[in-house]
Amino acid sequence: MQHAEAELGPIAHRAVMSYIQSRLAALGLTQPQYWVLRHLCPTDPAPDAAGRTVAELAALMRAYLDDGHDPEPDVAALVADGAVTRDANGRLALTEAGRRAHARVKEQAPAIHDRIHDGIEDADYATMLRVLRRIIHNTTTGTPGTSEAPGTSDASGTPG
Repeated sequence: MQHAEAELGPIAHRAVMSYIQSRLAALGLTQPQYWVLRHLCPTDPAPDAAGRTVAELAALMRAYLDDGHDPEPDVAALVADGAVTRDANGRLALTEAGRRAHARVKEQAPAIHDRIHDGIEDADYATMLRVLRRIIHNTTTGTPGTSEAPGTSDASGTPG
């Protein structure tokens, strides 16, 4: 593999993350702050309107937080900004300002998605996802010689 090809994945990841983070910054949020708002919103994806603790948020966000990232400073900033409240038991809840901030990001999501996907056919995007899933499978839990990658419903790789 050429060195330039090996760098495409990290370069693409950094470019996409930088773009998303710049769009969030324009709305006054960091990406971890948005994740906090999202996980406290009863309709996206949290069905528990009673809120969550910082430890519960950290567990939910573990898959996409940088190793060792503590969401407490993000929560503290959101509390200071009036977007989140914290009760005596440490449970967090969105305020009206927090719901509005979450809604502003959700309003921008289609434009962000469209910019990232501009010029990419749906079939090409689906192929890229299958290839990335297979790379992850091959390098983490995959068994050499198997044809099915995780997240697929059949050997063709059709997302399941």
